[in-house]
Order: sequence, then C-alpha cells, then structure tokens
Amino acid sequence: MSQNYSLGKLFLIIIIAAGSLFAHLYMKKEISSMNKMKNNLETKLTALKGKIEEENVSLQKESAQDSVLARVKRFNIPLERYFEEPQEIYVDGKQVERLQRIIEDKYE
Repeated sequence: MSQNYSLGKLFLIIIIAAGSLFAHLYMKKEISSMNKMKNNLETKLTALKGKIEEENVSLQKESAQDSVLARVKRFNIPLERYFEEPQEIYVDGKQVERLQRIIEDKYE
C-alpha cells in the first residue's frame, strides 16, 4: 500500500511540474506578444506626434498670415500699398510668390 501511495505522490508531482512548465511557456509567449504590441503602439505614437508637430507648424503659419491680414484690415490699408515691394517667402521649402497672393487666395 505504501508503494501505491509513493507512486501516487510521484505522479502528482509530475503532473504539477508539467502544468507549471506549460504555464511558464504560455506566459513567456504572451509576454513576447505583448512586447510586440507595445513596440507597434510606440511606433504609431511616434508617427502621430510627428503629424501633430507638422499640424502645429501649419497652424502657426496660418496664424501669422491671419495677423498680417488683420493689421491690414484694421488700418484700412489697401493690400497693394501694404506690399509695395513684393515679398517672397518660403513655405515648407517651396517658394511662394508673394504673401499678398496667399492672403488674397485665402480670403476671396
């Protein structure tokens, strides 16, 4: 009878060890999967931050153009007189003919 008891204990220990090993391997796989998702989300977050910064720069440029137009309207100065000398500006590395054209196109 004690032999059956010892075999039962041994069998139980083997089952517990196998279950623990299975759980360990499963958790290792899950952690690896979660790390991949984390890296993917970090990549997407970085891309979104870049887009937000680009949008902020764009909004700042629009705000600067709006403030120039507001000054022109406030003092009731004709645009031709305000821009007697054509002013060339650069937006995103591309030359824009005149700030006047930007303002006229925006508010026509």
